[in-house]
Amino acid sequence: MIIEAGYDLHTLLFDGNHSHGALRMVCLGDDLRLLDIVTVMPRFSGHFDAAALDLVERAIPDSHDSLPQLTTRYVALGYTVADASQYPHGFEMDRITALEGWLGCHGVRLLTIQVADDEGWASSGPMHSFDSYLGTEDLPRAVVIPGPHPFGTCECVACTAKRNPGEASTVRV
Repeated sequence: MIIEAGYDLHTLLFDGNHSHGALRMVCLGDDLRLLDIVTVMPRFSGHFDAAALDLVERAIPDSHDSLPQLTTRYVALGYTVADASQYPHGFEMDRITALEGWLGCHGVRLLTIQVADDEGWASSGPMHSFDSYLGTEDLPRAVVIPGPHPFGTCECVACTAKRNPGEASTVRV
C-alpha cells in the first residue's frame, strides 16, 4: 500500500483495533509505502514531552541495512481526544515543531499528527491528497497509467520497468 493522502493515514491510525487514548504511529519508507503500524504508548496525554519523544524514537523500526527499502523515512502519529473540534488549534505547535526537528535529525519526516473523537478528526498536516497542499512537493507520487498496454511492446514507464527490472530504478516520473 502506498500512502497518497492524509485520510489514508487516518484509516491506519484509527482502525478501531487499538485502545482508546493510545499514541499510534504509521511508519513509511522512501516511496511512502507502508512499513509498520506501531502503538507507541498505550496511554497518551497529548503532550510530546521528553518521555514521549524517547518512546517515539524507540518505536521507529531500526534501519535495515540489507533491506534499505524497509528503512522508515516518514511517520504519522495519531491519538484519540475528547473533542476533535478543538483542533487544529489545540495542537501545541511549538512542541510539534520541536518534534519535527528532532525526527529530522534521525532522518525521518513527520507527515502529520492526527487526533480523532467519535464524531470527527483533525490533523496538523494534510488531510486530503498530498499533491493539493503546499510544502508537500517533495513527497513521492504514485503514478497510474491507464491501459491498454500491448503485451511485450508497450513503452510506458510501468511496462518498461517490468520488462527490464534492472532499468526500473532509473525510471523516474
